[in-house]
Amino acid sequence: MAQLSVLELCAGGGGQALGLEAAGFQVAELEAAWREGFRPALEDTGYLPIRIDQQHFNEKIDDRIIAEIRKSGLLVADFTGNRGGVYFEAGFAKGLGIDIIFTCRDGDEEVLHFGTRQYNHILWKDAADLKQKLINRIEATSSRRIGT
Repeated sequence: MAQLSVLELCAGGGGQALGLEAAGFQVAELEAAWREGFRPALEDTGYLPIRIDQQHFNEKIDDRIIAEIRKSGLLVADFTGNRGGVYFEAGFAKGLGIDIIFTCRDGDEEVLHFGTRQYNHILWKDAADLKQKLINRIEATSSRRIGT
C-alpha cells in the first residue's frame, strides 16, 4: 500500500493553533487514525482540526507547514513509521517554544531516534486508544488550550 509523506496540520480558532503531524502511515491506517483518533481528540479539547493536504494554497507545502507551525500553540507529532520530516517539524516547534505532544503507534517506538526517545510518547494501539490518550494528555499538560 502507498505511503503518505504529507504532514497534517490542525489549526484552532480564537488566536490559538494546534499542529498535528502524522507521517509514515499506510493510507488506510492514516485515515482511521485521523478520522477516529487525532481529529476527534482535538475537537473534544477545543481545537478545530485542519488537514494541510486538503487545503488550497499556492506555495510549497513545506512553506505552509512551517507557517502553520509558527502560528501553533501546540504540536502533536506522531513518529509512527520513523519519518524524518516529523523530527524536523517537532524540532522547529521546540525551537519556537511551542508545546509538543509526542505520539507513536505501539511497537514502533523501538526505532525512535535517541533525540526523541527521551520524551514521554503516547503509545497507541488503535484510533480509539489514541483518541482517549491524546485527550487526557492535552487536558493534563497543554498550557495554551483554547478558552484558558
